[in-house]
Amino acid sequence: MSVEDKMIAREVMREFSRRRNLDASDVKISVSRGIGYVSGIIRAAPGENIDPKVEIKSIQESSRRIGGLKGLSIEATFDTSSKH
Repeated sequence: MSVEDKMIAREVMREFSRRRNLDASDVKISVSRGIGYVSGIIRAAPGENIDPKVEIKSIQESSRRIGGLKGLSIEATFDTSSKH
C-alpha cells in the first residue's frame, strides 16, 4: 500500500469511528490505487439498532469527502444481533 493509500485508509477508518452506533473493532480497511475496501464484521454498538443499507449509504456518502478516495467497496458483514 502506498503512503497515499495508507492515509486514505486512516481517513476511512475515522469515518467508522465517528459513528457511535457502530462497533467497527473487527473491520479492516485496505486501499489500492485510491479504491477502498472494507472487510470484516460491522456490528451495532451495544444498545443500538442499525439498518445495514442505511449505514452503507451513509458511510459511502460521507467518505466522498476523503481526498484521493476514488471509490469504496463495503464487503464487510453486518451483524445486527444484540449479542456481542
